[in-house]
Amino acid sequence: SSGDNNPKVNSELLIDDIFLGFSTGIDENNRDGQITIFPNPASNELNFSFASDKAEKITITSSTGQHIDTFLIGNKTFKMNTEKLSAGIYVFTIKGTDGNILNTGRFTVTH
Repeated sequence: SSGDNNPKVNSELLIDDIFLGFSTGIDENNRDGQITIFPNPASNELNFSFASDKAEKITITSSTGQHIDTFLIGNKTFKMNTEKLSAGIYVFTIKGTDGNILNTGRFTVTH
């Protein structure tokens, strides 16, 4: 009957507007210049490199949203020790000197 929304065997399903996101660790959600992180995945340390000098703070949270740490960024590069982090996926948020979020992204820690 028309108006029946239940799928039928061997019927077609049309899908529109699919977004697939893959974290490579490079150019993550870039809002103000390029950011590169490497290596990703990281085991001992993670390097952040910024094209802009507007980055001031980087906040690290776990994949469950737990605040891990916040670091001040002194220049266009930042090196973070990951040895004490548990293996898993982490989220970084970079705020600029004006307090606005410049970049967000993910990285993986393996040991």
